[in-house]
Amino acid sequence: MTKRLTALLIILQSFFITVTFAQSSGTQKEDKAYSYYDNFIEGNYVVIGAFEYVKNVVKYIDTVKEKGYNARYGYNPYRRLFYVFISKSDDLDEIRGLRNRIRATKGFGEAWVYSVSSKEEKQISKAIKSDPPADLPLETIENNTPSNSPINISSELKFAGVGKRITFDNILFHRNSSIAYNSSIEQLDEIYNWMISEPNTKIKIHGHTNGKFRGQIFIPNRRGDIERFFDLKIGSKIKEADDKRLSTERAKTVKDYLIAKGISKYRVEIKGWGKKAMLYPKRSKKSELNRRVEIEVTSN
Repeated sequence: MTKRLTALLIILQSFFITVTFAQSSGTQKEDKAYSYYDNFIEGNYVVIGAFEYVKNVVKYIDTVKEKGYNARYGYNPYRRLFYVFISKSDDLDEIRGLRNRIRATKGFGEAWVYSVSSKEEKQISKAIKSDPPADLPLETIENNTPSNSPINISSELKFAGVGKRITFDNILFHRNSSIAYNSSIEQLDEIYNWMISEPNTKIKIHGHTNGKFRGQIFIPNRRGDIERFFDLKIGSKIKEADDKRLSTERAKTVKDYLIAKGISKYRVEIKGWGKKAMLYPKRSKKSELNRRVEIEVTSN
């Protein structure tokens, strides 16, 4: 009888140790979730990942910390995703430079800039409080004093009304081509993020050239991954295109990029103007500004 009682006590002791360890482990994970979190405030952020569940965020941040980066995370209520970021600054040029350096690091090739205006900061806070994510403790949501922070969509685009045209002067293309430079990704993703956050909005993309053109142009392959929009080596050649065709193809590249990222094709129209809507004479000092992409809001 004594032996049986001793064995039972050993089993119970083992059980309580296991439960205590599990509870301690769970508490540690919750503590990490609290300590890693910041509300998004006005500023610019280098974002390196987006997740649906906090448990995955914590695992990812732990991995990133092993690589020497002090990562944190915030919640984007418009996409219902947790963004992991590694830096925040009010200086957009500074954050873009850091983003470019981070992209050169293995594992962070998809890093992007997320910008939040002062108005958006209030909207984000209000949206989270009215519809908090189930995976994030309310105490964290109520704390509005973050130590670091991220970035978002330009306010000009965010609050554009129907009929408004916005020029994106950093969506640039290789010469005689509708294949974009890698530096165009930031503004392309700005448009994408905005359309995700405004699911009822429809747009028209206007393409323009710097004067008259006739010759061979390169366009992206119609199939393949995102890289095809930026890789001149895998472009397809077209014989004898004019300036209107070139501007149309450039507008189409923007449209196809958005569609490849998940935007419905029915939300995007295109129009190529060629040389018909030049801002400056072709050989003037500002002639490069003629070569541009404009986004017009047609419905919201």
